[in-house]
Amino acid sequence: MQFDPGGNNLILEFFRSYLQQVVTIHHAMFEKLLFQSDDVPVELAELFEDAGNVYLDLSEQISRRHFGEEESPDGSANGRPPNDGSPHEGSQIE
Repeated sequence: MQFDPGGNNLILEFFRSYLQQVVTIHHAMFEKLLFQSDDVPVELAELFEDAGNVYLDLSEQISRRHFGEEESPDGSANGRPPNDGSPHEGSQIE
């Protein structure tokens, strides 16, 4: 199979768009939980955990891209399932 530089640019643009969306969503969620509440809600801890997992997954994807490593068949890296960036099911972030 031959490398397609045009396809590579498309993938890179998609990845950048995804990163921008993830950062924008996390920024809005952190701002709401940090600055629009009189107390520190438990959802903030969940958001920190979820955001951390998303950023670790993104870090692994970038590293694989540069070092040519492959994902496992289930889409996980280093035995961790991929994280979609959404908060835990029980959180009440609105």
